[in-house]
Amino acid sequence: MDWYKVWQENHLFAVEKNLLKKRKYIYTPCIKVNQDGFQNADVRKEIYADTLARYYRYCGDNVMYAPSFDTICYSSFMESKIENNELNDLFYDTYNNELVALNVGYSPKKAINLRSSEALLFIQRFFLFLYNNGIIKYKEKSVLENTETNKIYDGIETTYKEKRTTKNVFTLEIEKYIDRFLYNLERLPIDDSLKNEFISKLDKQDLLELSFFTESNFEFKLLLEEPELLGSLGALVINPNYMDILDYVAPEEIFAVENFLERRNKKYLFTGNTFTNPLNGNQIPIFISLAYKEAKKPLFGYNSDDAIILKELGIEPVNIVVDGVLVNSDFLDGMDLKSAHNRIIDDFSSYEIGNRVTKYLKKDIVISSLDKYGCPFPLMTNGSNIITLEEHLPLTFSSRFRIIVPGESNISSEYHLFSGSLNNLFIHAILPYMAILGEKAVEIDEPLAPDNIKEVKEWLKNALLIVNRNDAIYDLFMPLMLLSIVEKAMHIDFESTVEVLTTNSVYDGYGNTIKKEYNNLVKMRDLVSTYGSDAIRLYYLDTDISKPMYFDKDSIFKYKQFLLNIEARYSKSFLDNNFDMEFPFYQFKNKAYDALVGFDLPRYVKTIFEFVKENEDLMLTKKQALEFLIIISIVAPDLAESLHYKYFSSKQLLIDYGWVL
Repeated sequence: MDWYKVWQENHLFAVEKNLLKKRKYIYTPCIKVNQDGFQNADVRKEIYADTLARYYRYCGDNVMYAPSFDTICYSSFMESKIENNELNDLFYDTYNNELVALNVGYSPKKAINLRSSEALLFIQRFFLFLYNNGIIKYKEKSVLENTETNKIYDGIETTYKEKRTTKNVFTLEIEKYIDRFLYNLERLPIDDSLKNEFISKLDKQDLLELSFFTESNFEFKLLLEEPELLGSLGALVINPNYMDILDYVAPEEIFAVENFLERRNKKYLFTGNTFTNPLNGNQIPIFISLAYKEAKKPLFGYNSDDAIILKELGIEPVNIVVDGVLVNSDFLDGMDLKSAHNRIIDDFSSYEIGNRVTKYLKKDIVISSLDKYGCPFPLMTNGSNIITLEEHLPLTFSSRFRIIVPGESNISSEYHLFSGSLNNLFIHAILPYMAILGEKAVEIDEPLAPDNIKEVKEWLKNALLIVNRNDAIYDLFMPLMLLSIVEKAMHIDFESTVEVLTTNSVYDGYGNTIKKEYNNLVKMRDLVSTYGSDAIRLYYLDTDISKPMYFDKDSIFKYKQFLLNIEARYSKSFLDNNFDMEFPFYQFKNKAYDALVGFDLPRYVKTIFEFVKENEDLMLTKKQALEFLIIISIVAPDLAESLHYKYFSSKQLLIDYGWVL
């Protein structure tokens, strides 16, 4: 019997509108599609998600599990003679069919095809919401560029030493939201190494705040990002637009300063005042200038740009680094810059000469892509003017990858669309929201309108994220950053209680990545046909999801044999009573439950194997036999439902009984 069809007909995977039921949201990252399905064998996240979703449904929860399919960034569309929309549907259907074959259950209404009009509409409107609220900006920025692939990156997503270049790009402005991000990160149940990796992406720096005193005994403070360079401090330039500068000016120079401010006929003007460098005792002159955006600009001779300015001021820069170690730097002499950075902060703080200040220097994240594949920006420009296209959304693609603007005849020809597209950093950041709200995305004008925020908030109260450790920047860091931005910008607290399972990648038996070049691709459809879905599910679930998996298709045979053994034992009659089995069966149920609530599915599978092995005859009562089917149904749903149908009821499904404990 086609049990998947039966489950769908009985709305087993549907997300209910019952407000009295506890909600459970399970999220797995977007599946990167190709024309051959799960050929990289990496379907662990989806099988784990389905297994746990089945358990929560048994418990009476209203479960939302909505896989998404990344058909939006697949460049081989251009290599095919099939028009991209048709090819896109083929890819989507391939993955959908393989998930169905593996009995991974979800509501078709909730599944997300990123090239669909509804998905594009949601992405573009979410972009516009952030852009219109100043959280996304268009500006010139230094980015990492791979000239071979013609792509640009933000520093958080790549460790490649790409070429640095300056381009006009869209950026997600995160500076004001880092404190909220850190608060949410601290509450996230992930290991410290991953938390530290996320924090490092924010460019965490310990800075030194020093209090200086001018000759006239006026105190001012400087926050130094590179205090280890203090020995090369040559001058301080202050900007009168930011402060009352009279406190910095010697009495005999007041007339000259007033004349400078009135006429602005000089670039720099000496205030006649100095302060003492606490590292080496040198006297540091203070200048006035309107040339810089900073309120106070210390000039270090070690920095080449600053050295040029110092020479303009008639000050000879001090060389403090020889062969990679410091000189002319008092107690820092002989140290490298990194060691000196920590030493001067430690010592100056302990002697109360200064204060340690922790700052996060990452201020924005590039969300532009040079790639023509992806979601098009919902904006147009005619030079310096930018207009939004709310009334024309969604922007979609033609078969030749020309962007189609609905009603474009109403748009002036002087405008043109932004080139490139939104990158995966942004798209992956909003995927969890799209999964929750996507079913009604076509109706959403404001993705974060009060009703939508309420909906997201309710689902996030009890959520489980299953993400790949190697893609955590896309699938965990970015969604958490966006959640933090939304919370602070909208003055809300999602009060989320999130559990996180981090998975690792799948390799072949020799430890190689599974890809076409290595001739080791997996044909999932053939495996299902040979071994059946239940055996494949058990094989995947019997591995520690946090560790690499080394795929060996021959190993699946053991699980098929195990399932055949169970089927054979059910062909025997059941006992009316079996007192000898009561306590062992009670222990078995409790061991299985403990493994399940701890998300330890390998232990859950092993518990089933051990129970069957220790009770070779499996002489169960009818009640125990039914409960055993319920326990194995979340890991081997096809066999469990078939045995239930054959020996217990042709009118009920296993889920109708509820969970066994």
